[in-house]
Amino acid sequence: MVGMKLFLFDVDYIDVEDHAIRRSVYTAFLWLLLYPAGVGCVALVGSGIALLVRCMGMSNMGRPNDNVNDQFAQWLTCMAMAAFLLISSVQRFLHYVPYTRMLMETHHQAQARTLLAVHYFQIATQCVFAIVVYSMQFWNVSSFQILIFLVGIVILLVAVNLIDELVLLNDAHIHNACADAKRTKNKKTMDRAHR
Repeated sequence: MVGMKLFLFDVDYIDVEDHAIRRSVYTAFLWLLLYPAGVGCVALVGSGIALLVRCMGMSNMGRPNDNVNDQFAQWLTCMAMAAFLLISSVQRFLHYVPYTRMLMETHHQAQARTLLAVHYFQIATQCVFAIVVYSMQFWNVSSFQILIFLVGIVILLVAVNLIDELVLLNDAHIHNACADAKRTKNKKTMDRAHR
């Protein structure tokens, strides 16, 4: 669940003009429609994981599980996680990619293209993992194997999101170094002019 929280609360700074709500009426409507569904999916993932843990506990103790069907627990968890990944992908796609508009306006097209590539790679990865998670319910696996697989997928998604942060951090270091070099050059020029 810690990985799920890290993935869920990975916040990208989105300028007001770049947010889906400000882009157009259609993107705002779709974003506002998807947001509560995404939150509901997170709640269903939590419920599904609780059911999977209960099913695992009952099967490990050798007792029949009368109250909860193992297939239902697997179905609920896989469907909710797949829906959450797809919804968050669509929501991410509705925004303009953070910082790219500003980079394009300041003629830093290479950095903007890098951010776009990383952003679309994140969306594609989430969509592929959503398909894999959806199909897991049809595999002949135990509840424990599904839990381990989900934990692995969430950790991989957090790692993919860290790539975005590293690219932004590297870009910020480059901009700071360029700004420092320009300030130093301007200061030396002013010092020479005052002599």
